[in-house]
Amino acid sequence: MFENTALVAAQVDRLTFKSYVLDMNGDSYRLEQTLKAQHS
Repeated sequence: MFENTALVAAQVDRLTFKSYVLDMNGDSYRLEQTLKAQHS
């Protein structure tokens, strides 16, 4: 997807410095509501 992987790695490192990265697994409430709205 990105040509320069070193640059992307540096950007991700900069964005996540002193941050908490949450890996959330499970159903998405917003996705569920969007799909319900599209089908009604």
